[in-house]
Amino acid sequence: MTTIAVCDDDPAFAGELAGKISALLPDAEVKLFSGAGELSACMETGPAPDVAFVDIRLGDADGIDLVKRLFEGRDTRVIYVTAYVEYCSDVYETEHSYFLTKPVTDEKLENALRKAVKELGMRRNTVALAKKGSAARIPADDILFFESSYRKVTAHTDSREITVYSTLAGIMEMTDERFVQCHKSFLVNLNRVSSMEPGYFVMDNGAHVPISRGMAAGTRKKFFAFLEG
Repeated sequence: MTTIAVCDDDPAFAGELAGKISALLPDAEVKLFSGAGELSACMETGPAPDVAFVDIRLGDADGIDLVKRLFEGRDTRVIYVTAYVEYCSDVYETEHSYFLTKPVTDEKLENALRKAVKELGMRRNTVALAKKGSAARIPADDILFFESSYRKVTAHTDSREITVYSTLAGIMEMTDERFVQCHKSFLVNLNRVSSMEPGYFVMDNGAHVPISRGMAAGTRKKFFAFLEG
């Protein structure tokens, strides 16, 4: 399910915008936030939204600074909303999908949502790996499996191995249901599995990925559910 946050200190506008979003994306979960504090608190206890509509002026708070603080380095697609067109150049200090001015027309809203959802899909089909001050997005299906050792994780791809400082838990936050943990040290890409044998997966390049005894039943269940899906 796509999750959408609407952060605006005008409750009437926020409610109207949320209603229009729900009409365009009936399966999405839309949450309203009246200010920077509410959105920040929610981010501390839960996952980031897929799409965030953020007013540039939130009382005494700056929406652009809020986006920098909460969403930089995340996959959240940001759509700025404002009644002040003079901020149109300032938003380029951050990555965002669209810039809407109030009052928001149905056509512009639909264009913004379509662009954000498209970008979200593209980013979900990649995995971001940061190393030594640089970062790269790797197509998810280029990755056979992740292997963890101490405080490092290695992504095994068709052509290379990329090692970063991370944990499997951290990597799992960036991946979707095609990646399943089958061992305390391994996260496997089910799209790249040729067969499941007792105690290991055989990948489509011939590599073997171990399945621990304790995770065997759960892994088998997820594997067959993935195949059926």
